[in-house]
Amino acid sequence: MKKSPLIKDIIFFLILLVVAGVSSVVTIYLISGRNDLIEIPDISGKDVVSGLSILKKKGLEPETTYEKHPYIPKNYVIAQEPAPGKRVPSNKRVKVVLSSGKPKLATLEIRGKTLSSAKILLSHAGLREGFLTYIYSDEPKDTVISFRPQSGELMRGEKINLLISQGIEPEPFFMPDLIGKDIDEATMTVKAMGCLLGTITIGSGTKKTVIKQEPVAYMRTNKGAVVNLTAGAK
Repeated sequence: MKKSPLIKDIIFFLILLVVAGVSSVVTIYLISGRNDLIEIPDISGKDVVSGLSILKKKGLEPETTYEKHPYIPKNYVIAQEPAPGKRVPSNKRVKVVLSSGKPKLATLEIRGKTLSSAKILLSHAGLREGFLTYIYSDEPKDTVISFRPQSGELMRGEKINLLISQGIEPEPFFMPDLIGKDIDEATMTVKAMGCLLGTITIGSGTKKTVIKQEPVAYMRTNKGAVVNLTAGAK
């Protein structure tokens, strides 16, 4: 027996209602499911109290760990996982990495070391050579008298400024007058004073006779000073 067109229309209409109902339920479920997800806030750079409070207010469960950091202060957030902006269910655990402060190095002691040895020790400790300042002292020449910053404040890659000994300060004396002296005699005098002979320039004047000197006569100077002479060529 054939079904009448009216019955067919009614059955078709009922099927449409069922399909529409199922679709509505699925849509509502998906929408409600999305609404239940929480967007993870960005707490990087926050202090521990503020950062954890923000997560808890969002219905999330923070899980903290600590690690050293060269720049971020102690008890401030370094990183978080999952990343900010991601949507997660309520009560989702969020891993939070907090700074425990700057990494410290082992005690560094380079006082009394030669400059060359101190440079090697700095390199092995992950430190860099900073400014070198030289002063006269009773310490042997080219040894480290002091350094800054001191141990306990050091961070890997930091520059260390060194105070280096030049040895005992030589006693000053007044430069003798070498003008008119034979160049060979003047050269011997310079060496006998503990000075270094610099350049000997040939100029006009009596042959092999000193006509000019640097430093000039009676100038206060020290051992190790460089003395330049000019002698005649005629």
